[in-house]
Amino acid sequence: MVTFAWPWLLPALAVVPLVVGSPNAPLLVSAIVPVFDSGPHLIEAVESVIDQTEPPDELIVVDDGSGESTELKFLDAVSAPFPIRVLHQPNAGQSAARNRGAAAARGDLLAFLDQDDVWHPH
Repeated sequence: MVTFAWPWLLPALAVVPLVVGSPNAPLLVSAIVPVFDSGPHLIEAVESVIDQTEPPDELIVVDDGSGESTELKFLDAVSAPFPIRVLHQPNAGQSAARNRGAAAARGDLLAFLDQDDVWHPH
């Protein structure tokens, strides 16, 4: 007989594994970048996502009420092996932009990247 010193642990032992889609289907990955007046760093961030050896299945850029939306126009000319979507919203902060991107994501897994971050190739 097993006795638990901490009865609150018992419910954690009955966790049911989450199965997404078919058991043999690959998981889809969505990369999400919240943006506010990004400047030149966004280009490097997007290029670093494209340069991954296992790129995501989509890239979502959420414009959080930037004053100058022309800085996102370069995304129209970017050649990527996955779709790039740009969402616009009134300024609500980085957390709200991340949540908006997560809600629009089609992937099973979400990877967040700030506009001034760079992913090293893996």
